[in-house]
Amino acid sequence: LDPKEIQGAEVQSPGSHSLMTVLSEHLDLLTPLAGSRLVGALVEKLPSFRGSMPLEDPNFLLVQRCGEAWEDFLCKVFLHFQGSKLIELKRLIDAAGGGRDLRHCVYSVITSEVRRA
Repeated sequence: LDPKEIQGAEVQSPGSHSLMTVLSEHLDLLTPLAGSRLVGALVEKLPSFRGSMPLEDPNFLLVQRCGEAWEDFLCKVFLHFQGSKLIELKRLIDAAGGGRDLRHCVYSVITSEVRRA
């Protein structure tokens, strides 16, 4: 997704797309705590991409693509951690409360069956 394509969309700014790109390239620097904070932010952000505009809106496909890009990034965060760091990430996500545990993230926030696998 080219940042120039999303400049007119209210859902995502070029800055947020650039942030996602930089974070994707530096996942090795994330601690489980930082990862859990990113997951929390994405859990809040992703639902705004679904059902937020009618199909006939000219920005519909753009908003959908932005949501898919953020969903891919969420999966990259999960797949980055292994072993004890993955367990710590899960513990921190589960501790957030409000029914937004890791299971909720995987089965409600991530909508693509392919990404869940």
